Amino acid sequence: MKNFTKWFGIIAVVAVILFSIVSCDINNDDYEGFNGDWDSGQYVVTFNNGKGVFKELYGGIWLDGKNAGQIKIGEQCYRNFTSSGEKKWTGEIRMYNSYSPHETLWWEKITITLSADNQTFDMGGWYLTRK
Repeated sequence: MKNFTKWFGIIAVVAVILFSIVSCDINNDDYEGFNGDWDSGQYVVTFNNGKGVFKELYGGIWLDGKNAGQIKIGEQCYRNFTSSGEKKWTGEIRMYNSYSPHETLWWEKITITLSADNQTFDMGGWYLTRK
């Protein structure tokens, strides 16, 4: 019985280690230059390995959404970003419309292209700068 318990313990430890290795499939190199704080001129977002959360909301519809209780600091606003080429990522951005009869939130697909100096990124003509 002691041998069984010993082998069971060893197998369990090995399984946990292997599961940890397999579940950590994010390659941080995929996000080099992308992670960090970025300022849109209306909000600041913090990106970390393919996800972005609001850090500050201070202008435009984003401030309207905050004041209406629809958008909150710390809330995810970018998600599912994966590398789609050198200095390019594809994912989704949280969109907000405060001008319709009912305030609406939805996710929209976008591509982000990082500048050569890693200080600006372009989302189809809408730019964010490194903070």
